Amino acid sequence: MHNVKRGKWDKNNQALFLMMIISIDMQKISLENIFLLETKRNNIMNGNFTKITYSNELFTMNGIYVLCPIDVYSVEKIMNKKQVRLNPSISTNSLLIQEVSKFENRLLDYYRQSRNCDRKVSNLLSKQLQGGCIKVYKDFGNDADSPCPTNSMQYVIKISGIWESPEEIGLTYKLFEANENYI
Repeated sequence: MHNVKRGKWDKNNQALFLMMIISIDMQKISLENIFLLETKRNNIMNGNFTKITYSNELFTMNGIYVLCPIDVYSVEKIMNKKQVRLNPSISTNSLLIQEVSKFENRLLDYYRQSRNCDRKVSNLLSKQLQGGCIKVYKDFGNDADSPCPTNSMQYVIKISGIWESPEEIGLTYKLFEANENYI
């Protein structure tokens, strides 16, 4: 388990908003601690969305946050968004992508079994990492205008739920920056 603290002052410098993310090692996530909430109509696409919570004897979190130790060779700013570029064939990234793929399949198989779902699995997270480019989302402590150092940043993937179309299922996820000084 890893703690990541992020903070930002409000516009009047009167209050500091802190956000703490607890991230879990992918290999240590137990499916018995994952709870699928009520399935709802998906507002983004034609289909359904099921939110995930993770709970054990110590804490409960909305979604699953996992540390993603990718070896980044560049962070590009396109418009006011950041994209992480990685070489998927170097050993550290290749091993990570294999681990992400196994976890993605375990989680989606768990969903299929628990919901008696026969839809095809879509491994978009693994495919995006294999493609060598993934978008970084902005949060309280991540300023899209800030410099883009590649060696001082760690990344956390938040898996918020499972989407379901008439033909496929897949994970809903986002990648966030986490300064390694806070990990």
